[in-house]
Amino acid sequence: MTTSTPVDIGTLIVCRKGVRGGRPCMEGTRFPVSSIAIMFNHGMGASDILSDYPHLDPQRVYAALAYYFANKAAVDADIDESEKEYDELAAKYPNGWPRAPAWTNPRPCSFAAEAQRVLYNCNQADFARIHARWAAAGRHHSGIVLSSQRFPVGIQIRALLRLVEHSHEPAAMLDRLEFLSDWVRR
Repeated sequence: MTTSTPVDIGTLIVCRKGVRGGRPCMEGTRFPVSSIAIMFNHGMGASDILSDYPHLDPQRVYAALAYYFANKAAVDADIDESEKEYDELAAKYPNGWPRAPAWTNPRPCSFAAEAQRVLYNCNQADFARIHARWAAAGRHHSGIVLSSQRFPVGIQIRALLRLVEHSHEPAAMLDRLEFLSDWVRR
């Protein structure tokens, strides 16, 4: 976004009814300020965010950070409210939304085991149960990494890279269950 006339930075963050519940977003995107705040609070700077989200431009990312610092209490309260809502839904639906639970369909784990691939999923309850059942039955898998949808993609990727650096060899993941939250730097 290059312009020869000065940009009113107040136009770079907008709240629109019907877009992300009216929460502040970067203009021209549906990308909420709260997501930028979460990434910042997990140790990412503007350059990290821009490298993980190349479709964003620096003016909007810095405007989102400025908005966050100027309205920290309100944005943090919004994040807390979202996390509370997430926790309530997770408690109400511990196995995810009502559907056939993943552990009743062993195909993803079987496929990953046969292909010698580590399985990565955000369905912690079902895949932790699959891991326990496979261990009890003496079945082997190439590893399961469980994440949370709370973490933005950039944070998930950085945590996965830390896990991979630590594990070094594929055999190190054999029959392991890892929670990505253990690899997120806070």
